Amino acid sequence: MKKNYLLFYLFVVISMYGCVYVDGKTPSNLQYLEQNFDQIYMDDYKLFWKILHDAASRARTCLDVSQTIEFIGLAKTMRGNAEFNEFLSEEIEMLAIDQTECFLSAWHNADEPTQAGVLRKLKSPLFIEPTALFKAFRPFAHGKYGEMVRYYLEAVP
Repeated sequence: MKKNYLLFYLFVVISMYGCVYVDGKTPSNLQYLEQNFDQIYMDDYKLFWKILHDAASRARTCLDVSQTIEFIGLAKTMRGNAEFNEFLSEEIEMLAIDQTECFLSAWHNADEPTQAGVLRKLKSPLFIEPTALFKAFRPFAHGKYGEMVRYYLEAVP
């Protein structure tokens, strides 16, 4: 009987992982943000940016590559929101430079729409010089992430 309670407890904890309730009612995670992007941006600007900044912070720690994958997954979202797009571009570019191996692992393990969205951001970086990306990626050109590095190099004019 104790085993059943333990399994139930683990199920509840795991299902709520990454889902924080800000006011006791509103879940604040990336999945919630993606499903309600425009509404949260218009109705609760502070919550919108809190979710994004928290997710970016978790992605940068690279303690769990799945959180980095989830964050860069926002790149497949083609929103007309310039403020969001600039934030995401800067975070992805800095992640690629500062945490290159973690970034390449996340990019490699992401779904195809995410890979394409990240590539769009990296092809025309807004905050760093393309040479900085070449320099960061160069050590990984022939290893485990060689395919992702070639994917990037072939796309850049």
